[in-house]
Amino acid sequence: MKPLAITVASAALVALAGCSSPAATPVPSVSAAPAGTDSPAPTAKPQPLNLTGKCKQTNSNTEDAWQAITIKAHTIEIHWVSDGGDTKSVYWVGTFTAPQTTEDTYAWTSKRDRKKTDNALLASTSKTKAFSYAGGVLGYEVSLMGTTTTVKAERI
Repeated sequence: MKPLAITVASAALVALAGCSSPAATPVPSVSAAPAGTDSPAPTAKPQPLNLTGKCKQTNSNTEDAWQAITIKAHTIEIHWVSDGGDTKSVYWVGTFTAPQTTEDTYAWTSKRDRKKTDNALLASTSKTKAFSYAGGVLGYEVSLMGTTTTVKAERI
């Protein structure tokens, strides 16, 4: 039994000595940044404010009627929405000039597309309409039957 114990102990010593010997090929160390560079990672260039998408009026006097706004690359369309969304009527179709600034405020004047609005009963007849955007809220004035209201809308 002693010779077996001596053989196992000798094998364990050889194995431990083999594990503790230096590697034949050096292993490069891993570091987070190349040596000699202290610069931070590059940051993304700020992009211009993007207003494209869909918005919904947030200051409607009723829950089942509002204005729905869609802004695309070069156009803005506004519809009267009623009956909880079942009825839609054109209010405005006009030009949209995208912002070139990274600021969170923007204003532009839209020119009405007469071909798309002249025959719409509830459409505005104004030649232009002023729009503003600040802090996530799109704003513009709506006049109907002698009453003017400032519409406020947010992305949906």
